[in-house]
This record gives sequence, structure tokens and C-alpha cells, in this order.
Amino acid sequence: MLDREDLGGHRRVLRSTDGESSEVVVVESYYKRHPLHLMWSSRAHNPSPYRPKAGDMTKFVIISWPRSTTNSLVSALNENSFLECQFEAMSKDAVYANSWINASVAGRDANRSEFMRRMFEERNPLKPFEQAAGFKIFHDQVTKAEYDALIESSVVKKIVVRRKDLLSTYVSQQLSQFTGGWSRNEGKRRELQLHIDLGVYAEYQKLHDSWFEYAEKKAKRDPENWLFLWSEQLTVDSKAMEAIYGHLGVRVGTLLDYNPYRKKSLAEKVANYDEVATALNLPAALIREHMSNGGGGDGARSPPQGRWRNGTPAWTWVLLWTFAPVALGCVYPTHRLVNLLRLLVWSILPSRWCRKHQAGVMASEPAVTIQICCYNEADVIEATIDAACSVYWPRDKLRVEVLDDSTDMTSVIVERRCEHWRDQGIDIARRTRPDRVGYKAGNLAYHHKHLRTEFVAIYDADHRPHPDVLRAAMPYFFDETGAEALSVGLVQCPWGYYNRGTNLLTQCDALCLDTYFVVEQRVRPLSFDFLSFNGTGGIWRKRAIDAGGGWAWDTVTEDLDLSYRAFISGFKFRYVPSLVQELEVPAAILPYKSQKHRWTKGYAQVTVKSLRFYLMSALSFSAKIEACLQLTAPLQYMSTLWLVFWTPVLHYHRLFSLPAVVVTLYPVAAYVVLTLVTVLCKGEASYVGCLARFRFVVPTFSIAIGQSVQESVSFVEGLLSNDATFIRTLKDGGSGGLEKKNDEAVIPLTKVDLMTRDDDHQIVETPEIAAPGRCSPNCQTAAVKRTTTVLELVALAYVLSWAYIMLTDVRGHFDTYSAAILYANFTLLSTFGFSWMALGTLAAELKKRCCRPKLDA
Repeated sequence: MLDREDLGGHRRVLRSTDGESSEVVVVESYYKRHPLHLMWSSRAHNPSPYRPKAGDMTKFVIISWPRSTTNSLVSALNENSFLECQFEAMSKDAVYANSWINASVAGRDANRSEFMRRMFEERNPLKPFEQAAGFKIFHDQVTKAEYDALIESSVVKKIVVRRKDLLSTYVSQQLSQFTGGWSRNEGKRRELQLHIDLGVYAEYQKLHDSWFEYAEKKAKRDPENWLFLWSEQLTVDSKAMEAIYGHLGVRVGTLLDYNPYRKKSLAEKVANYDEVATALNLPAALIREHMSNGGGGDGARSPPQGRWRNGTPAWTWVLLWTFAPVALGCVYPTHRLVNLLRLLVWSILPSRWCRKHQAGVMASEPAVTIQICCYNEADVIEATIDAACSVYWPRDKLRVEVLDDSTDMTSVIVERRCEHWRDQGIDIARRTRPDRVGYKAGNLAYHHKHLRTEFVAIYDADHRPHPDVLRAAMPYFFDETGAEALSVGLVQCPWGYYNRGTNLLTQCDALCLDTYFVVEQRVRPLSFDFLSFNGTGGIWRKRAIDAGGGWAWDTVTEDLDLSYRAFISGFKFRYVPSLVQELEVPAAILPYKSQKHRWTKGYAQVTVKSLRFYLMSALSFSAKIEACLQLTAPLQYMSTLWLVFWTPVLHYHRLFSLPAVVVTLYPVAAYVVLTLVTVLCKGEASYVGCLARFRFVVPTFSIAIGQSVQESVSFVEGLLSNDATFIRTLKDGGSGGLEKKNDEAVIPLTKVDLMTRDDDHQIVETPEIAAPGRCSPNCQTAAVKRTTTVLELVALAYVLSWAYIMLTDVRGHFDTYSAAILYANFTLLSTFGFSWMALGTLAAELKKRCCRPKLDA
């Protein structure tokens, strides 16, 4: 039998009555509270004679544990009915553990050094017993000198045993009493523990506010033996706790061996030392002194080396450094915000303080040619021709040319409309060429030498010129005196979209393009006298095209390429923000991806081709930086893809700190601001229309995330490949017949098409389509499409896998409310975006194959 003795109200000593005075079991009850992170627990019924007071945590500490008292100990503890099931299941395990420890102690003389290494350096010195019994056993924190004393006296101090299954069950029972789901209770779950010291159930009760007072008394009364143990889920750094409580002579231990990921210190949470001083009822100067000295003090004891992980392990810094590309991606939203700030400055300051481009005065209207590029676009070309012939300009000074490369019934429609407007007195003609060398760029280059006017307005087949386009844009080629401003080489007008309301994809695409035109295209001419020609809707000076080297087709974005070459040649560009001309944006997923692929690939090709010459030019440093940021803008999609990959990893390892959150949310906040400005400055008919467009902000971000895979692949392809195969984006179904069922038209290369230009811009024939054993450009394009779709499916599966891990998390890896909400929203956006891109592409391809008509042999 064991009798009980109450010592000081906080200790109860169980002494054996069989004469073995060394057999002592100490039962401790003490209070526990984290200063600024409260704990909650239910008031479980405790019918035991050792029922703790409200706020107490029952703690059993084995001071001496000979095997002869095991049965008496278990019998005495089993008097607590609520502990009976645990004791009965674990009584034999206690004997096994004691036997293993005694055997280790008995062999201390033979292999003392090996035994010490195992006890101080390994995570789990009782691993053999753990494997046999299925428990988690840890030896508590002691100094080397203390441990030597324990070894000499055959005394084992504080063995903590945890069972994961009981812990999980207990946590589930506790959380079931709260509402709001797991995400609101991650802190509570982390604090609620199931402690079993040799099968003794230690349960948290109601929070007790007098823990600090009790801790101070306890430490002063017994500073040598009082140890404070934090469980593996508790996120308090050991050094910070030592710094705050070091002056009390209390050693604070944290099982960092089983929690190497989270390193939140109390110093991060408590910025004001006065709060700590008030909580501890101590002078603030004393707290500040100990914090500045690293928590030293006469009474403080440094933790032994080898058992504590001081600071963040080296591998966690490796994980954080892998997040650097995401920080690099913040350069591009910062660049756009700077451009927005420039735009606001130019708009607010008066003209005498800053440069504002004003339209000049035309003494007389110059002759202008409108060129419309067309290839098998019967559904849209008729409306474009009608709009071009309806432009307000003197009939004797207006010429319309339709540069037709069509091979279907489009040519008949073009010829019919040309004849109609020719009867109305318009100088209009359908222009063709003997071959299709260079695609659109080759078409423009072939007919450029036949131009009879100094100014040429270029339009795509779906871009409808505004009736006042020449009246509004041509004055920018003149100054206030009516003289011709020979330095102005291009005037660009913004885009509008007549099919914007078709579906969600067109709404989001239009919002992205509006952000580009409202902010970037407006500010660049004001700051640098430069902007990039958008391929359509702009008026060129013929002399500027010639100075830039003419139209080249060695990239798939001939418009961007010519813009940089003409700007280096000394020409300036202007922008007319108030004159919106409408065109069509892709309304299906395949033409949408095809268009974005061509643009991004072209940016990379122009970067490889022209950026080095641009950087070596005599332009200003700020203009060079602007060019670098514009041409490398697709890198932000790579940054987004990297963010998708690493965000759950950092969350899981509890490394998603405040800087990582800022780096993640900053681009989102920047683009929200840009979108707000875009919608307000776009000039909608009413504020209701402005507010209505805001509902497309979140889907736009989601599509941008889903688009990151294709944009990354396209940019890499442009950097590594000089393939300039032009993939035309069909508008409103393109042409009829078989092609109308295809969402995109890849123009096949024939022997005649495989022509290039030499340094003198002369057309020469290339002998063969490709080297033996290599794929044709069409084959390469199809391979890139398949690769992109597979990678999008992989990204979707990756995001869904981490979403499942987050929802089923029981170990507290996603342990903060803000981090969980952040990643949950990020997961939803990523899932929607990747699903739209990957599954939408598969569905469209399947539909295209099923609906493809069978051709007669």
C-alpha cells in the first residue's frame, strides 16, 4: 500500500509502507498559461481522490522507480476511476521501460560515452522501447552534471510518454465542443494536450490567471529541481522563454527535436516590454536587460548543447531562399504601381511643370492609307471594311487597302465589298501577293514598298476603325504652328471590345487588356516618348518603318519588334487615350490560349533579338529599365507558378512568416489597385457599370494563376527557339467549313512559304522545311500544346493534393488562422484557374475531334 502526504498544497507524496524509503513517487499539480495566447478546455468530470483544482494540470513525476514498487504504484493510481483504462493497458509497459533503463545504467562503465551520446544527441534515446510498446518516450531536459548524478544514483527523472491515438481522440472531443470548424481552433488544438506520464492522464482544465504568481513562488522555493515542459505542439522558442524567465532561475524546455519547423518566439509576439513586466509583476528595466543580454542572469541556466536547436536550422533557410523568385516577381507589380504614380503626376500637375503631349494643328489633311490584314476571316472582314470606308476624311486623301492572303471564300466577300465602296467614291483595293512568306509581317512588308502615302493606319480583320480616328490621331503628327512633327513616328489608339459581354472569359480578358492600355500605354509616351505598337489600331509614318528596318518576320510579334527598332532610330510615339476602337477578344479557351502563347513567345523572341542592342543604345537609363521590365514581364507568370508550388510547402513546415505573406499578398494588392484605376478611368457609361466590372476581379486573378503554366512554357520556348510559325487566332469562329470547327488555325509551311530575308531584306528561298529527323513547326507547336496541357493537369493535381492535406490536417502544420485562410483562398483560386485551363482545353479538343466532319477521299 501507498499512503499519501500533502506537501504545500501543490505536492502529494506517495510513500511505500514496505520499508523501501528510496521508493518515492511525487505527484505535482501546477498551473500553466501562455502570456498572450490563451488556452481553452472543458471542465471534464474528475471523480478521482486526486481531483485537481480548476486551472490545475495533474503532473506525475517519477523521482525513483525500482521495479519492486511498480504494482503498488499502479494500484494506487488506479484509484482514480477516470485513469483506470490507461493504467491497465500500460502497467506492463512500465516494467519494460524500467528494465531497459536499468540495463542501460548497469552498462554505464563499459560504454559510458556511447550511452551519453545517445541520451544527449539523439532525438529519442528510448527508441527500442518505443518500437516495442508503440509509445513516444522522451527524456526530459537535464544538464550533463545533473545527468551524471542521476546515473550514479540509478535515478531516472521524468519520463514522458505520449500516445498519438489518445491525443487525437482527446483533441477531437475537445474541438467538438466549439463551433466554426478546425480553422478557428488551430490554436486551441495546439494547446490542448494529452499527457501520459507512465500511463497517467494529464488533462488541461480551465485557464488559471495566477500562473505567473505561482511560477515565481515555485521557482524561488525550489529553483534547482523545477523544470517547465512545453509539448511538441507548443510554438514558443526556447531562447525567448529563457530570456524572459531567466531571472527567475527557471529552465524552460521545448521539445524542438520534434518541432523543428515552427520558431515563433515570444519576443515576436510581445513588442512592448512593459506588457511582460506587468504580467510578471517585475520592473520593465529588468526584463529589457535580460532580453538584451540574451536571457542570461545569475539564476539562469543555459540549455545543454546537443539537445536544443538554437535558431532556425540551416535547411529551413534553404526552403526560405527558394521563395526568392516570388520576391523577384514583386518587381513587376511595383513597376506598374510606379507607372500609375507617374500617370497621376502627369495628370495633376499643370502643363508648364510637366510634359503633356497635345495634338497639333493641321494646315491641311495629309493623305492616309488604311491597310487591313486578312487571312480567311470571312465572318469579320465585311464589318471592318465598312468601318474603314466610313472614316471621316477627305475622299481624295483616303485610300483603303485590304491585304488579302485568304484561300477560301473570304476573297469573294472582300472583292464584293471593295466593289461596293468603290462605287461610293472610295479609293479601295484588294491587294494580294504570289506567296505567303512571313505571314502577317511578310504581307505588310510586301505591300509596304507599294505605299503611295506617308502615313499608314494598320488594322486587323476584326478591328473596326472609329469614324473619327484620323481626325483625332493625325494632329499628333503636327505641332501647334501647323508644321509637321517629323520626329513622331507612331500614334496608337486604345482597344475596345464589342464582344466583351459574351462570357466570363471575354470579361476577364478585356479587364486585363484594359489595365495595360489605361496605365502602361498612357504613361510610357509621357515619360519616355515610347510605347509598343499593338499590331492593330495604330497610325505609322512610313519613314519610321523604313528607319526601323521594315517589317521582319523572324519573331511572332512583328509589331513589338518594329516598335523598339523605330524608337532606337530616334522616332517618338504618341497615344490617344480617348479614342477607343473596338475589336474582338477570344471567346473560347483554345483561341484564347493560342493568342496568349503567341504574345508571350514573341516577347521572349524580341528579348533575345533586340534587348542587347537596346541596352547598348544612347537612350536614358530609365528608358532601358522600362524596356527590360516590359520585355521580361512574362517572368511574373513564372513567379506565380513558383508561388503555387512553394506556398503549401512553407505552410506545411510552418515557415510562412510575415515576409512571405507580404510577398504573396503584395502583387494581389497591387493589381487590385490597378484594376480599380482601370475601371474608373475606362469611362464606363455609369457608376453601376463600373461596379459591375469589379465582380470579375477575382476570376481574372484565378485565370492568371491558371495561365501561369502556359505563359512560362511559352516564354521559355521563345527564349530557346527561333521558330516564327504564326498561329492565327480565329475571331467569332473564323471561316466556315472545316476550319470553322477548329478553334485555331496553324498556318502550314510549304516550300514556297519557307522563305526568309537576307541582310538586304531580299527574299531568298530556304531549301528544305527542316533537317532530317526534326519536327516541322506544326509538329513542334502541337508538342508544346500537349506538354502545356499535361503540366496544367499536374499543377491541378498538385494543388488538390495539398488542399486535401490541409483539410485533413491533424498535426497542426497549417496552424495559424491567417495562414489557413490565406492558403484556402489561394487554393480555390488556383484550383479554378488550372481547372479552367486544363479541363477546358481537354473538353475543347475532344469536342473539336468529335465534331470534325469526315472528308471524302
